[in-house]
Amino acid sequence: MVRFQLILIGLACGLLLSAGRVGGQPPHRSEGSRPNDHPHPSDGSRGNDPFFEAMREVHRDSSNRELFDLLRDPNVRQEIHLSEADSKQLEANGREAFEAIRAVRKANQDLATSKEELKQQIRAALDPLEAKSFEILQKPEVDFQRLLGIYAQARGYRALLNDEVAQVIGLQGAALDDFRKFRSDNWRAIMDDTRRSIEKEIRNTPPGSSPREAISSLFRRAEEALDKKLASQLTEEQRAALEQLKGVKFDLQPQPFSFPPGRRRGHADHSDSR
Repeated sequence: MVRFQLILIGLACGLLLSAGRVGGQPPHRSEGSRPNDHPHPSDGSRGNDPFFEAMREVHRDSSNRELFDLLRDPNVRQEIHLSEADSKQLEANGREAFEAIRAVRKANQDLATSKEELKQQIRAALDPLEAKSFEILQKPEVDFQRLLGIYAQARGYRALLNDEVAQVIGLQGAALDDFRKFRSDNWRAIMDDTRRSIEKEIRNTPPGSSPREAISSLFRRAEEALDKKLASQLTEEQRAALEQLKGVKFDLQPQPFSFPPGRRRGHADHSDSR
């Protein structure tokens, strides 16, 4: 597997998903929301927009997108010795990636291009920019291992869905595929129960009150339950390797994976079906 595969795809698509408009079309509100109906220029009728569906899936399929979420925190950049010049270059790469995907959108706005074809075009547009960002993270002075460790602290055993973290602890090949399937199956089951609890919480919330904190607590419990299940799939040696990777505790800002940082928008795990 290519090292750091799809990191920049996550960055660029994350930028697009958080933007208010691209080519006059609003993106989906979150990964957890159901696709909205948008008129597609190729048929003139209302329906799911293949471009945003393709963009959303490319973003979702990137196991590395949250690593770049962490790099929005200046303290993380300092911790891994990412220079100001390199930070600016990563930002420039992100802007260039944004424009590259806009170009894909524009080139296909009058065509009946399938979602799979669009996904291929998006990935192809990002390949050279992806390579530029890989070069930065592979510099000797950049502590990429520390970035993985901070990510492992933030995500626990769910961090093993990231290819690089999984490789560090020796979870690869068919074993990694099985781990991901186990995660996906169990997360769906956990979320089915959680949704029922959320519905009950909303029904029982007195008028004038907000169930937000209670719902956030339910999501945290769901994620903790998933983490325990994932831990059961690892050997003692793999669990020890993950703890070693975490390293010295790092104080992350609240909601490091939100956009903008610090703003709660729900974790990707809430609906990610990978």
